[in-house]
Amino acid sequence: MGKTKILENWTFTRSLPAPFDAEVLKRGKKDSTEEGCLSVHNKMTRGRRSTLNSVTLRGMLLAADIINGERKGALGVETEKGQICRYYAEIVDSSGAGDEIRIFLYDPKKGSWRASVKKEKTMSPYPRIGENGASGKELFLLLAYASVILGPVYDGEFEGSFQTFVKEKAKGFPDMDLAMECAFLCCDNLYRRLENRDTLKEMGIPFHNDEIASGNVPLVPMSRFKKGSYKPTREDFGAFQVLKVKGEIETLGTVGELKSRYNRNFSLTENEKQQVPSLPDHYQVPAEVSEIVEAVLHTPMRVFMSAGESGTGKTTNAKMVAQLLGMPYYFFTCGEGTDETDLVSTMIPNIGRKEARPAVELPTFEDMIMDPASALACVCGSYEEEISQEEAFQRVLSAMYQIGFQNGQGEKDYVMVESSIVTACRRPSVIEIQEPSVITKPGTLVKLNGLLDDGAAITPYKRGGGEKEPGDGDSSHHQHGL
Repeated sequence: MGKTKILENWTFTRSLPAPFDAEVLKRGKKDSTEEGCLSVHNKMTRGRRSTLNSVTLRGMLLAADIINGERKGALGVETEKGQICRYYAEIVDSSGAGDEIRIFLYDPKKGSWRASVKKEKTMSPYPRIGENGASGKELFLLLAYASVILGPVYDGEFEGSFQTFVKEKAKGFPDMDLAMECAFLCCDNLYRRLENRDTLKEMGIPFHNDEIASGNVPLVPMSRFKKGSYKPTREDFGAFQVLKVKGEIETLGTVGELKSRYNRNFSLTENEKQQVPSLPDHYQVPAEVSEIVEAVLHTPMRVFMSAGESGTGKTTNAKMVAQLLGMPYYFFTCGEGTDETDLVSTMIPNIGRKEARPAVELPTFEDMIMDPASALACVCGSYEEEISQEEAFQRVLSAMYQIGFQNGQGEKDYVMVESSIVTACRRPSVIEIQEPSVITKPGTLVKLNGLLDDGAAITPYKRGGGEKEPGDGDSSHHQHGL
């Protein structure tokens, strides 16, 4: 088995976590030779297979719980000049008397680790890793997280499979075949990138094996935390309790420098192109904007919340996100009386003049038979010499329908217009929802949540007398959805 300390033989013989233990028992084996379960980094020529590793799998489950918000903890990074120099993790264990917080740091350049356990005011070493000791699953937690965000340890294959794994975990693993495929692939991916790190070079995971060969992970003393030697500059998931995020984070650059890097290059209509913001290229990109853009590119997150007083730059930041991603920007302003109907449409007065419109001269049947091109030009204004009778007839009918519809619209006192939220949900866009905290009508925020989730739809909610709907009383300032 593995040469790396955290991949020794005993890590494969330990019992698997639920529900994978039951699935392996049902299948009668914990390895697979199926192509969809094998990593591209698996270069074995004979006996090519992937094997579930208990410690790797437990670390992945722990990471999924923190990402899904099902367990207290935090994941983040520290950057220098826009480059990740350290990864951080905090895991809160509430099983004993009082919370125990396990803190892990990983330096990808050196492949080195630091770990500490904080209980009340005491900082102690992480338990020795070994067959009769700690599993070291938190190290795999951090490696899984590092593999899915843009940086020195990022791996596209792992990201795709692990994101599916996280989503399936949130649903309780309803599809065990899919869960097992993701588990096999992720375990094989991390195993190959650790074991073959020298031959894989930049695709391998840097790991200073000698540093923890005895099973002891070097301690980070409390004094180093107090001096600020280790401080994450970004929280991607959860909230740090022991580690403190730096108040000021270096910007990654200007709008002009970063828009080519982050642009998604979607095919936009002419109208959508006009909705893409055009902030000056010399504007510095704030940390919160770069965090949102990085999250959009490398995580499933699509809804973000900004809070602050008027004039602090919330709307400018939303426009900057849209410009960097190359997406149209829309906004929707909430009020006290905003209800679920307002979220999808509104009725506005028809201010168009109701003047008599000139009658359109229609071609005769003989015109259509003898000269379809002239008949089409009579209605549409374009002469197409080679057009057939059938196509000309269809286009004349379509043109007349549109003319009739527009004339009918002009006769209405009010016209229904879809909201900017619906417009943004139809196509890749950035929508800023301003001041949702002022909404007072019950149920509106629930429907807003429905529009901003993956379904992008409003569903009816039945409420009894005096019941409070989920989400009533929620408050926020600005939300950005993509």
